[in-house]
Amino acid sequence: MEKRIYSFLCLSVKDKLNLLRLNSLLDRCLKGVFLLQTLNDMISIIICSANKAYLEAIKQDIAKTIGCEHEILAYKNSNGEKGICEIYNQGVADAKYEILCFMHEDIAYKTQDWGQIVLRIFRENPSLGLLGVAGGDYKSLAPSSWFSFAGSEGFKGKYYINLLQGFKFENRDTLQEYRNPYNERLSKVACLDGVWLCSTKEIFSKVQFDDSMLKGFHGYDLDLSMAVNYLGKDVAVTYEILLHHFSEGKYDKGWYSDIINLHKKWAFTLPISYAKVSTREIFTLEKRMFRQFIYECLRNGYSKNEMLELICYSKRSKKMSWKLFLKIAFSIVVYSGKK
Repeated sequence: MEKRIYSFLCLSVKDKLNLLRLNSLLDRCLKGVFLLQTLNDMISIIICSANKAYLEAIKQDIAKTIGCEHEILAYKNSNGEKGICEIYNQGVADAKYEILCFMHEDIAYKTQDWGQIVLRIFRENPSLGLLGVAGGDYKSLAPSSWFSFAGSEGFKGKYYINLLQGFKFENRDTLQEYRNPYNERLSKVACLDGVWLCSTKEIFSKVQFDDSMLKGFHGYDLDLSMAVNYLGKDVAVTYEILLHHFSEGKYDKGWYSDIINLHKKWAFTLPISYAKVSTREIFTLEKRMFRQFIYECLRNGYSKNEMLELICYSKRSKKMSWKLFLKIAFSIVVYSGKK
């Protein structure tokens, strides 16, 4: 100790000042690292709220179950005056913490200390960009929801889910959905359902919810999933967190409009596949799904020209061969003649 004091006293004034500055800099760096680690162990929860009772219930539920420091950023939107993308982007801007959790308000948690689980998953998986509880491993070029292959018999693509699904618009009992085909803790997928999504501020320094295109309450989950995939980051489903969602989605005209615009935007990247499927299987699936979607659009008032415009945008995809393009175009002409 005496030798250190003597050595310091023997230094020139300039060297003493430099040493003191270095010690001060190191002290600030250590404090910064500690602060960053603290912020990384906290979660900012972002909610677009349309129902005061639901919001109060989920706030209480979060307080009982999250198991870590957090903040709740709830934005009242009962009249739907703002789209969910605009509100979620505002939440990102207002959030104090690194981990972001976007959730519907009509849910209840069935897993204790789920916040600690989220923090651990992001710590253990540095390539993870977006986390959810339901997703599919194939996102079709044909417009669709996150579950791209319903009704396609024999298709090898899978969906991954851990969710208690309730029903508000149908008279059905709550459905317990658990699909983990490879018995994993975390499954890499193409896209996620938006009932519950977690990401980071680092990801949102590079992407955002597209509030210029998506003005309503549909498509935000697919758009974000595709944006994160495009960054080269992983999109994944966890089975370690279970929640109860009290209502199902609705496929109204707003959904069709947003999904069409969304697929025009991302056609050049589609399909996104983590499924074990061949080129021939993709051709067959896309043909079926395009025909199904176009048929539903024509039934809901879309014109033949609007559908032809859609598949012209889809030609930006490497998977849209001329053979597939012509088959779909022929289907549009046939279906429009039967309206």
